[in-house]
Amino acid sequence: MSKVVNKVDDNFNLILVVDDQKSIHDDFRKILLKDGNEQKEDIKTISEQLFGIEKKNILRVREDRKVREDNRDFQDLKYIIDSVQQGEQGLNKIKEARRSGKPYQLAFVDMRMPPGWDGLKTIKHILEEDEDIQVVLCTAFSDYSLDEIIEQIGNTDRFVILKKPFDKIEVEQLAISLCKKWSFSKQKNIKMSELEDIIDFRTKEIVKNEQRFNLIFENATDAILWFDDSGYIIKCNNALKNILNKEKNEIIGHHISTVSPLFKRDIFAKKPHTQTEIDQVFSKEDEVITKTGKKVPVIISASSTIIEGETIIQVIFHDLRKLKEAEKEKEVLQNQLIQSAKLASIGTLASGVAHELNNPLTSVLGHANLLETSKDDPQKVEIRAQKIKIASKRMKTIIDHLRNYSREAKNSEKQQFEISKPIDYALDFLRKQLELRGISVKLSFSDSLAFVWGDVTQLESVFQNLFINSRDAFEMVSDDRDKRILIETSLKGEDLEVIYKDNATGIAKQITDRVFDPFFTTKEVGKGTGLGLYIVRNIIDKHQGTIVVDSEQGAWTKYIITLPIDKRIISNDQLVVNKGALPIYSKNPKKVKSLLIIDDDIEVANVTNDLIRDYFNTKVIADPQEALQHIENEKFDLILTDLKMPIVSGIDILLQSKKYQSKTPVVVMSGSCEEDEDLKKALSLGADGYLSKPFVNQDDVVPYLQNL
Repeated sequence: MSKVVNKVDDNFNLILVVDDQKSIHDDFRKILLKDGNEQKEDIKTISEQLFGIEKKNILRVREDRKVREDNRDFQDLKYIIDSVQQGEQGLNKIKEARRSGKPYQLAFVDMRMPPGWDGLKTIKHILEEDEDIQVVLCTAFSDYSLDEIIEQIGNTDRFVILKKPFDKIEVEQLAISLCKKWSFSKQKNIKMSELEDIIDFRTKEIVKNEQRFNLIFENATDAILWFDDSGYIIKCNNALKNILNKEKNEIIGHHISTVSPLFKRDIFAKKPHTQTEIDQVFSKEDEVITKTGKKVPVIISASSTIIEGETIIQVIFHDLRKLKEAEKEKEVLQNQLIQSAKLASIGTLASGVAHELNNPLTSVLGHANLLETSKDDPQKVEIRAQKIKIASKRMKTIIDHLRNYSREAKNSEKQQFEISKPIDYALDFLRKQLELRGISVKLSFSDSLAFVWGDVTQLESVFQNLFINSRDAFEMVSDDRDKRILIETSLKGEDLEVIYKDNATGIAKQITDRVFDPFFTTKEVGKGTGLGLYIVRNIIDKHQGTIVVDSEQGAWTKYIITLPIDKRIISNDQLVVNKGALPIYSKNPKKVKSLLIIDDDIEVANVTNDLIRDYFNTKVIADPQEALQHIENEKFDLILTDLKMPIVSGIDILLQSKKYQSKTPVVVMSGSCEEDEDLKKALSLGADGYLSKPFVNQDDVVPYLQNL
């Protein structure tokens, strides 16, 4: 080991050469320790090659204010070179230099230095010992690949490779650039201290801003949370805690899917998330799950951002419970209004209903009386019986229609149907009233088959209101015009359009915008409530449709209704209700099934027995109290009971049957609609089915009972 004796001060750059050949040490000295003039010229040339300039003051650093320029001239670079022959010796020199406060800036290390460490191992230890030193590996061989070198010493910018035999310009360039790099690193530390005050000031500002943000975040009325790109929650506010009824430590650190099922775990399998994936759940109505498992309706808004290189997703939950409650209350009120209007319209329709019932009733009574005079003629008896049967079915249809029409809106059943169905139903009730006033109705339905989805009885109410408005408007017509109502349907893209038009008095242009307002009416006091068209629009809105009015005063009024076409596929047996197809059943001559018939109306009990006694061993009891004793003491295969009976009701019969004959099917009979509270209660208590009165023939009863 040898050392060049020079006075050491801050203008010198300390270089260590580690090589087992002394001749290499001398070569480095010859290259780097020249006489003054030669060194200046070479360094000037090198500086031009490296930086493309000749001037001093090559480095200028600015940050918010001008700082002192670096005046060190490349031409004034001076070196002190130490040399050792083994890697261990080199490491010791570096340790000593650091302890003395005069560390080496640069080390040239040979690859092969037998018998001690090789260059790679030496460099590894040097870099570990001194975090600032720059190192050059000198080698003439390919002992290691670059990947193997990086694997051992890491991917560091303080290490370069110099191939032997090396050119003196290369050595000089490396010495200049790496020493300056080391010097810049030291200057960086000085600058860091100058930045500390700025950082301290800015940190305080950040803390203040963060406090302001947290105040807003924690006191926001909407629930907010953040989660990372793995789906785990990292922050939430008090509003979320209150919605979920959880403490924050029960939320933070858990997966977002435990709060909102919308964010399924499988969408987090791929990282990082794209903005598109987040956009898919942006502003969507869904639910969150509370601690007790209760689901709370919310609107979820999600967005993502990058904070310090990490993807953060922010989710805002807007609690919809109060809104939903308000909507429920509104819907209840709307349904009550619709129901009131329907019940009120029954009074208006009473004369038409009475007419529709009186016609078949006249037929029934007339043919029943004539049966007595025709008893000796079997053919006439059969003809009159058939006519009584047809008329009875007609009355049953009218009663069923009226019963369904009076059904509460909240219990109405939605279905797929053609628009002609509610129009025909409405016309059935009002046809006679319109005919008596000389009003003709023309229906022109589109040839294209199109279905809508909704409530038939509500849409029937729409057209009833329109028919009634036309009827009342025609009463104001003083001339002898032909009174006409035209209803046309056609397809308009994805919608079904219904045009309803009459040629009555029309509506003044200045009030057409108000006809759908509640309590607005042009009728005289006592004749209109002003709710008809308001209810019409409400019903159309509930069916996702639109209705507009156009009119010419004194000439005509036209309503244009659009309803979305329902494209779902529904089988024919769901669309068509028993168009004459007879049920399939078989007579059982052995009558192996016993059936108990209970009805306090002995005539109904007897006719029921007459309809089914060919197929069952029947027992008829008209006293419900007596029936309770039979159920307790006698086994039956089937029990058929009326629902509404005094003292002992059909529900009492049902409970007694379940107590003593739990496996025996019980069917209740009722003349009420499906929404009847007693009927609902019976079905909830385990009734196996019900038969709707009146049933006219065996086809209505026998197949149903046999299937039980």
